[in-house]
Amino acid sequence: MILTKKMWMVTMLFLSVIVFLSACGGRGNQPDEKQNQASGESKSAATKTVKTIHGDIKIPVHPQRIVVDMYQNDLLALGIKPVGSVKYYLDNPFSKDLVQGIESIGDRGSVSIEKVLA
Repeated sequence: MILTKKMWMVTMLFLSVIVFLSACGGRGNQPDEKQNQASGESKSAATKTVKTIHGDIKIPVHPQRIVVDMYQNDLLALGIKPVGSVKYYLDNPFSKDLVQGIESIGDRGSVSIEKVLA
């Protein structure tokens, strides 16, 4: 009876070591080929293509001027200050200090295309 308990303990220890080594031996820090291709393309091109439900859109890799009609506070939290936004988000009392210098492009239902293009 004692021999089987020792064998059981040795077997469990052996299995624990195998699980530990297999978990540590993965390719966790190595980027895959798609990430390498995407980073290589973005470095060499001035624009990148984003796939949306409305089709492919080409956008600059490093935009100089950003106009938003949504997600203004998300951009401000990331340290990106747009040059134009809708009045609804500019009137937000929680971000009134951050929106200084951002021009209004209209309201949510009636964005002025002329102001966006200017």
